[in-house]
Amino acid sequence: MWLNAYGESKHHVFFGISRMLIQKATLNSQGLYNGVVKDAGNVFHLTAPLKPGTSCYWRVDAEVSQEEVYRGDVWLFTTKKG
Repeated sequence: MWLNAYGESKHHVFFGISRMLIQKATLNSQGLYNGVVKDAGNVFHLTAPLKPGTSCYWRVDAEVSQEEVYRGDVWLFTTKKG
């Protein structure tokens, strides 16, 4: 879940276990680009289960137009150990 950017039309979601890869990820990054959320949505549901004790990184980019995309910060959470 995130706070929507002002004037956005879409949010692009990136997720993975490498901070560096998530920082550099693009819409063409297979396995790191997880999809788009439209219509003022601000929640993305992961479909695959996460391994216990794993550090996970994610980023959300805001698209105002095809020419105007704002790269989001990279965030971290760690799953609970089993």
